[in-house]
Amino acid sequence: MRRKLFITQSERMLKIPPFLLGELARLKAKHRPEELIDLGTAISDIDPPQAVRDEIAAWVTSKSDFYRVSSQIKEELKKEFAGWFFNRYRVELDPKREILMLPGQREAINLASLSLVNRGEKVLVCDPAFPAYRSAASLAEAEIMVLPLLERNDFLPNLGLSKSILSKARLLLLNYPNNPTSAVADLNFYQGVIDLAREHNLLVINDAVYNEIYYEGLVPPSLLQIERAKNFVLELHTLQFTYNLMGLPLTFAVGGKELLAYLSEIMSNFFSPVADYVFRAGLAALKNYDSYTETLRRIYQQRREKVLSEIRNLGWKAKRPMATHFIWMEIPRRYTSVGFCRLVLRKTGVAFVPGSWFGENGEGWARVSLCQPEEKIKEAFERIHLHLPLFKRRFRRE
Repeated sequence: MRRKLFITQSERMLKIPPFLLGELARLKAKHRPEELIDLGTAISDIDPPQAVRDEIAAWVTSKSDFYRVSSQIKEELKKEFAGWFFNRYRVELDPKREILMLPGQREAINLASLSLVNRGEKVLVCDPAFPAYRSAASLAEAEIMVLPLLERNDFLPNLGLSKSILSKARLLLLNYPNNPTSAVADLNFYQGVIDLAREHNLLVINDAVYNEIYYEGLVPPSLLQIERAKNFVLELHTLQFTYNLMGLPLTFAVGGKELLAYLSEIMSNFFSPVADYVFRAGLAALKNYDSYTETLRRIYQQRREKVLSEIRNLGWKAKRPMATHFIWMEIPRRYTSVGFCRLVLRKTGVAFVPGSWFGENGEGWARVSLCQPEEKIKEAFERIHLHLPLFKRRFRRE
């Protein structure tokens, strides 16, 4: 008699929290595409630069070398990025030893956690935060220490931690400009982070992938602008959000040579080489930086004003973002975040992301995206306004 095979997940996987943004995708799938207006997505409708599309098209249609993989174009891109980084932050980077390319921010954070954190060590994770940070700490079998991000502190963590916590802390995970709150950290805050890192031998990863989406001239700084920060810091930058190149592996990890060497070593066991046309697309993007990003920021700023106006017209409140393509909106107090967002989606076909899906300190909020054209934004809030009496009734908290 054939024995039945029982398949179970590893204990490590069972510790990883569910990726709740996948639950949002399942809820949205219940609506026909023409009915849904997705104000929860982080993927923009804005096209990448024409020069990038032309570069990819030329490479794809060529009969020779389409799948060519070499280090030369990749090294050219890293050198170009180092020049851009110096012009932006006045920080010099060695393209060979202080810049590493990865597929995306999730991969970078997960692999960095695996390569730098030992089982049982503490990882300091902000809340609310992108769920991948908590998952990365769980995958490394670390002990998670939550740092609340509260409105009264401008959504910055309190770094006045006890010595008993810091003595066992290995890694601090930051994300500024912040998803989902849109908060921006300044150099004074970053100085405090590096002072803490030096005193307690604490490693820091700053996910700065939204640094180039900012408004009204408020340029977010880099953590590496703080003197001698490289010894403790990995910082992530990407072309995916800056140039709307989602799906192309164009994320940069920058920082100390030793930290990047450890990350490079673990990467070699996970990833296959990337075709040259991807790096050529990255080169074309960086060479069109000024003309494209100025237009991108102007479009997002117009949408920001439209969304804020519509939220005020509903009698609701939201934080005015100075960076990112998100708005952190307060929800009516009678609802939970999940209950409110599900009700809005069910009645109107408009999707927001519940704040509690980013952590318990996100309860009472929802994330609204600027990744839809203004006519869609207008239609979304018109639908909500038609059902406004429903949202004002007192429902049992879901």
